[in-house]
Amino acid sequence: NASVIGRSFDLRVLKQLTNLNGGFDPQIQYLREASLVEPFREEYAFRHVLIQEAAYDSILIKKRTELHHRIAETLEELHANRIEEFAPLIAYHFYAAQDSRSLKYDILAGEKAARLFANAEAAVHFSRALEVAKRNKNESELIVKLHSQLGSAFELSGRYEQALQNYDEMQTFGRESGNKSIEMLALMAKAPMYSTFTRLHDSALSEQL
Repeated sequence: NASVIGRSFDLRVLKQLTNLNGGFDPQIQYLREASLVEPFREEYAFRHVLIQEAAYDSILIKKRTELHHRIAETLEELHANRIEEFAPLIAYHFYAAQDSRSLKYDILAGEKAARLFANAEAAVHFSRALEVAKRNKNESELIVKLHSQLGSAFELSGRYEQALQNYDEMQTFGRESGNKSIEMLALMAKAPMYSTFTRLHDSALSEQL
């Protein structure tokens, strides 16, 4: 179970998942004596990422999904007063569990990362949120907003080709949904990418757009 949480894990989460309290400590002590885990601040951590990966891979996919779901809900409960701080972790576990609640937390985590100029991290969260929003057929306004936020995160981290691909997908989404205003927003986002001096610079194409 610990391997599903990640490289490091909080014993409170494990105890709540397994319903073991006092009887859990000897198991942790056994893992420490076997040099598989070690204390890490207020948590424990696997001694090497390969140990965590091997343990994780040994769990059946169906069981993994169930554990990710339970971990996300446990984290929600344990950190109800610090949701923004733990949003990235909760989002990851709901996403791994294929639970649509990941959308809410990925948006929260993405917007916080963007405010802190952690653009690569923001792109991960907005990308996952966009995937879930499209799969769930959420309203067009949310999907367009996520495309815009993802494109901005890509541009600010210098990933111009990925930003352009994102705006192409946004334009296709507008065309397929019969919404000309969405197509226009995508074109307006693409034009500056060719007019500024990046490796995509093409002033003629910018003017054409």
